[in-house]
Amino acid sequence: MFKNLILRRAFAVRAIAVLLVAILAAVGARSWRKGEVRGATLPMATVERRDFVRTLRIHGVIEAVKFHAVAAPRLSGQGGSSMIITRLVPAGARVQPGDLLAEFDRQAQTKNYLDRETEYRDRVEQIRKKKAEQEAALATDEREMKEAEHAVEKAALDVKRNEILSKIDAEKNAQNLAEAKARLDQVRRTIRLRRSVVASEVRILEIQRDRDLAAMRNAQRNSDRMVIRSPLAGLVVLGTIFKSNGPGEVQEGDEVRPGVPFLQVVDPQSMQVRSRVNQVDAARLAAGQTAKVHLDAYPELSFPGRVAQVGAIALGGSFSDRIRTFPVLFTI
Repeated sequence: MFKNLILRRAFAVRAIAVLLVAILAAVGARSWRKGEVRGATLPMATVERRDFVRTLRIHGVIEAVKFHAVAAPRLSGQGGSSMIITRLVPAGARVQPGDLLAEFDRQAQTKNYLDRETEYRDRVEQIRKKKAEQEAALATDEREMKEAEHAVEKAALDVKRNEILSKIDAEKNAQNLAEAKARLDQVRRTIRLRRSVVASEVRILEIQRDRDLAAMRNAQRNSDRMVIRSPLAGLVVLGTIFKSNGPGEVQEGDEVRPGVPFLQVVDPQSMQVRSRVNQVDAARLAAGQTAKVHLDAYPELSFPGRVAQVGAIALGGSFSDRIRTFPVLFTI
């Protein structure tokens, strides 16, 4: 009975195999017939032996090697209030060194400069007047000094005549000489004190004058900072700033806070691509390897490039610290 069971299983397996072969043959015949009817031929491919080239697709940001970022000026001695742009070079314009890039409203700085200049000129006039008064007072002091010295000389001559005068007259002459000398000492001390006071007043005015001059020059520098000129030749790229209705490209009439960059002057002669590559692919990159650079905005354009630098230290990923990326720099 066990032997019959084995024979039956073998027969079933053979039957199933024959059935599968028949089905495959029928399907193949049907496909061949359809190909004959349509006149279609099977696609052919030519295989050649070549070197295997492995490529990497890396996304990055293209930037200029040489550029100058322009920010709203920081004015010394003033707060961080916003400034209004009155003149602005259009986007994409080519500029040369010294060309105007932007100008801010400088009415307040001009008024401040004129006020400081008026104070400075008034302080200079005060010093001139004080020195003139000092010269006049010096002449008066000299005259007073001479009078006191002559009084002492006259009293000394009178004392020399005491031998032929009475005792009372001699005592009077001696007393007059003492009074004349005391008067001379008092005049000298008064003149020294008066000159010291006048010199102090003049020095105070000079300090105030220097302070007013520094304030005037500072106001002039602030006014000059409101006009921004290009330090190099290149192409103007306007930046994006935050406005009352949201972010937008900067334009004339916008308010910009001090220190906020709002445009760049880039040199299009030398460009580079800054990107990051996964830690798995970083080992395949080396300085000097060739590359092709494509632009998303202009897919039909292609530029030859070369790997310039591969970072030695991995950086953390955007979504996970376990996924590391290496910075890579390409030159165009």
